[in-house]
Amino acid sequence: MRRRLTNSALIVVAILLAVILVNGSIPQPPTGSWLSSGSMLESRSGAAAALLQDGRILITGGDDGAGPVATAEFFEARPPG
Repeated sequence: MRRRLTNSALIVVAILLAVILVNGSIPQPPTGSWLSSGSMLESRSGAAAALLQDGRILITGGDDGAGPVATAEFFEARPPG
């Protein structure tokens, strides 16, 4: 019984450490500032954006005024230099 409790406690601790390490390694976007990253190839409204782990921003979908847009574009989230 005591061995089972010890094994369970070690597993819980290992999971918690893994979560802490993963959360600490994901880049966080800077807050309170905006940077220009260039123009999009297609104008669109209502698009979705996601910050990727490598620091790029993925812009996908939306509407170009004539209907849904079925393309995606990448932008660098980090300032140049």
